Amino acid sequence: MSYKPKKKLTTVGQIFNDLTILSEPYSVTTGLDKRKLYAVKCQCKCGKIIEAIENRVSNNLKLSCGCRKERLKKFTNYKKGDKLGYWTLIDNPYVRETVAKDSRRKKPHIRKEAWVKVQCVCGKIKDNKLNMMVYGKSKSCSCKILEMLHEKNKTHRQSKTVLYHKWFGMKGRCYDKTNHGYKTYGGRGIIICDEWKNDFMVFMKWAYVNGYKEHSGLTIDRIDVHGNYCPENCQWVTRSENSRLQTASRDKQIFELKDRVIYLENLLKQNNINFI
Repeated sequence: MSYKPKKKLTTVGQIFNDLTILSEPYSVTTGLDKRKLYAVKCQCKCGKIIEAIENRVSNNLKLSCGCRKERLKKFTNYKKGDKLGYWTLIDNPYVRETVAKDSRRKKPHIRKEAWVKVQCVCGKIKDNKLNMMVYGKSKSCSCKILEMLHEKNKTHRQSKTVLYHKWFGMKGRCYDKTNHGYKTYGGRGIIICDEWKNDFMVFMKWAYVNGYKEHSGLTIDRIDVHGNYCPENCQWVTRSENSRLQTASRDKQIFELKDRVIYLENLLKQNNINFI
């Protein structure tokens, strides 16, 4: 027989500790005095379905079908020297009583849990819950988490080098419309070859093979000023050479005389005229 209490304590699907409510509360009689209480059908984490008194479940007096006690006994089978993840047990497990405060209960609930003193591979020693290590929720003191994050985030470890900034600046000139040099590079259709654009390590290998040295003051120069950034069209030159080549490419005029190509710069030099 079902009932409608003034204040409903549980609902179907609600979880209390290891128990999940499967039914609406119903009336039952218990004890020698035939007291009327309200019970619910619950399913434990282990899969077992039981009948439990509703207020005991809602007030955390009924935590499981009884398998928690069995698990606690199982945890005490671990001994000094056993390894769990990156932890090593340096003492035998012990049972610690912790007070679980709950506003719905008049008296605090005393919970028994298995604890043990352990040492991480990094050398840190602490007391830890045994079940957290057994179920893989605690694998280290967090040193391994930081190490795994570091391994995940690291790439080539070259982001602080001068060469990386040159590569990054090259990409900015060609693809970033907010870059001050985009107009004369990307705006003119100049791009970077895919092998350089997508992989800095490929660019770095080409740079060192072709004479680049860190902190040498060398800059990357395109042989054909209308061509793209690619191995066939690039070279390393000093800043003064790069400046001269840029000026020449901007101001030079080409004269064709009897199958010869003469640049205005060379023509002026031959006649002892200063080229600005």
